[in-house]
Parts: sequence; structure tokens; C-alpha cells
Amino acid sequence: MMAFRVVTRGLSTPRRTIGPRRSFEHRQQASTELEWGKGPQTPAPCPTPPSPLCRKQSGANRTRRKSHYPWTKNGGQVRNTILAVVSATTSVGGGRMPLEIQKSVLQLVIRILGGTEVPTAAWLMRPGLTECGKHWPLVRRIYRELTNKNLPETMPPRERRRVDCVLKLAHSPPRIIEVDETQHFNCYRAATLRLYPAEIPLAFDRTAWIERSESKIRLEAGGFAKPKPPLFPGDGGRHRQRAFRDALCDILPPDHDFLPTLRIADFEVCDWLMASDAYQRMKNLLDCKLST
Repeated sequence: MMAFRVVTRGLSTPRRTIGPRRSFEHRQQASTELEWGKGPQTPAPCPTPPSPLCRKQSGANRTRRKSHYPWTKNGGQVRNTILAVVSATTSVGGGRMPLEIQKSVLQLVIRILGGTEVPTAAWLMRPGLTECGKHWPLVRRIYRELTNKNLPETMPPRERRRVDCVLKLAHSPPRIIEVDETQHFNCYRAATLRLYPAEIPLAFDRTAWIERSESKIRLEAGGFAKPKPPLFPGDGGRHRQRAFRDALCDILPPDHDFLPTLRIADFEVCDWLMASDAYQRMKNLLDCKLST
């Protein structure tokens, strides 16, 4: 913006400003990122702009405090575009997130089979030589297949784990129920399944699990593959750990008076899990799995 004074003989004109005129209201607006450092700023606080929080709170924004920062265009809130990207990268099965699928599956299974949930058994939280019993050589062989190392006889404290559900029915032994999302299927899982002896009872189709695992070309990255020391250090540690834990959950239960582990995969249910006939479809699936 440029200003100048025109002087004539014996006459002075008032100072004029060349450039766009700014209204009084515009000059009184609060500071924005576009005006920082370009002149005196008004003391008025920056108003909080529209935010996803003002409409519907969900996901990462559910407990997030509203705030406003002059150097951001949206008040420091998570943008809709970011939320959409996060949702797209963490959802499977027609847009449903893995935990939602797990919860819906378990609710249907418990509704159909009845019974009550009980805590994860102590022998499965950190199984070592004593807990594995006669299957210790098989467990050591599976671990060596995954890591090319020897498995210690005592499981490190950091390897403590829990399962999705342990269901106890009246007049029946307990049964472990696992919901396998896409991250459970990969080359490591296929390798462990191929080492199972034929006499180990399973409440799922081992061949279908192997085929699904071997069909995956690219493994999940990020937290799904981070190192898990001390037993599974290095890249892909979480994938190897998950495959090892799934194997323990399949092999050990019959030795501790449990029924064979029931596994339900997301690809078996995601197409109809929210349909009106989901109850009947789940009942048919359970009849097929538990009758073999």
C-alpha cells in the first residue's frame, strides 16, 4: 500500500491512500496466520472456527478438548479429511473396524451357544515347558521355524497375553473363541499351521486358513509389524509373535481339559454380519465348525 502527498503552489491536498480500502470491521478482526508480523495486532482472541467436534463426536475426537490456535486454520482440531484417511486405513469388512467385527461376532456366538465368559486361563498367559507338557517339542519346533532360535523353557514376563473370549457352558468344558482379522493371515501363520500333527483337534478348517494365509502378498506395516523383543525382535516381530500365539492357542487347550479352539475369520462373516439374517447365518456356520 503506498501513500503520498500532493503539493501545489500555496495549496496542500490531504494525504490519500492508494490501494484497496479496508472497512472498520475488517481492521478489527482478530489475528490470523496470514497477518502475523505485518503490523500491530488487535488483542481480540481468535474465534474458534467450525470443527468436527461441533457436530458429532466420535473416534479420536470423542474426548479431545476444543481449543483454538491463531496459527492453524481449523482451531487445532482433527480435520474431516484426516479422519476419513484414518478410517479407511483401519477398516475392513465393508468399512467396519476390526474391533467392531470382533465384538459383533462374539455377541452373536454367545447369544447362540449360551454360557458365560470367564478369564483367560493362567496356563495360556505365559506357557513354558511345564504348561506345554508333551507338546513342548512341537512348540519349540514352531518357534525355531519362525525365528531360527531356541525357545527358553520359561516364557518372559513381557509375553503375557489374553484371548478374545473363553466361553464356559453348563455341563461342558470351557472353549476358547478367537476372531481372526486380516492381520492373522500371512506366511508365518501358514508355516505354523503346516507343522500341526493330524491328531490335534481344531474347530476351524485348517486348509482354508493355510490357503488364506498363503494368498496374502503384502504384509501389514506399522504397529502390525513392529519388533516384539525379547522373543521376536527385528522387523515383522509382531507378525511372528501373533502366529506363535495362535499356534499355542490351538495346540494346548485339549491338554488342559478345554474344548478345541473355535476360530471365526473376518472373511467368513464380514459380508453378512450386519444383515437381518446374521443370527441364522452364524448359527449355520457354528453348526458346521462344531460338528466336525
